[in-house]
Amino acid sequence: MTAILTKGHMVAAGIAGHLAYFQHGEHHIDRALRGYQDRIKVYQDKLVAQIASFGDQRVNVTKWLNLYSLDVKRDLAFGTSFAILESTDEHWAIKLLNEDIMCTLLEPYEETKPTEHDIKMLRGDSQLIVVAGSDTTATTLTHIFHELARNNEHISRLREEILLHTSSSDQVLDQKLHYLDHLHGVILETLRLHPPIPSALQRFTPPEGLEISQTHIPANVKVWCSQYAIGRSWLNMLSKLATTDRIAHS
Repeated sequence: MTAILTKGHMVAAGIAGHLAYFQHGEHHIDRALRGYQDRIKVYQDKLVAQIASFGDQRVNVTKWLNLYSLDVKRDLAFGTSFAILESTDEHWAIKLLNEDIMCTLLEPYEETKPTEHDIKMLRGDSQLIVVAGSDTTATTLTHIFHELARNNEHISRLREEILLHTSSSDQVLDQKLHYLDHLHGVILETLRLHPPIPSALQRFTPPEGLEISQTHIPANVKVWCSQYAIGRSWLNMLSKLATTDRIAHS
């Protein structure tokens, strides 16, 4: 038995809990992010330099944003980068990781036929790998570039807003970003229209069932909600942009 949670269920039940969680931890998150700012700026400068080097030529922004994201994640996790923003080649560690994942999943079935249970487990593992391995940062940045290119009236508004919070060294300080309402609106509007994970992994309701927005869902029901559908519902009013500023194809 499967239930799809959409629209009012998500809006009524999920938002309050998420806001409470993020407000509680906001101070600690802000302090941690400020500590990473200088390290991330090194890769921001490299990314900007690479894109600027193309001049008036076409640029594969998706490629460069993916390279940028991989270098930043490697630095924050291990204290050193893959240096692929300079080399542009796929790092040997990434190739090895991809090969190891596939070999590990398929190795038990080299000489035996997987059972129905095995197939379900493989399907679940595959879903986890796709979701966990998908680069949400690069995907979102790519969609922001795409939407700004299609709606370039927002570019000048962003520039005006950001310039008010730029230091003498042309650096936008992290703590200032919290006050850039239009920037936040563009990010939220992009996430609404293009969630990096448009669907979701399925879950089962607990033995006692579940109450969502005065609707009872029985025990052992498979539930999931589509972020893509929710974001394009008229009930979704999370964006800080005014309704008239919403991107036209919503």
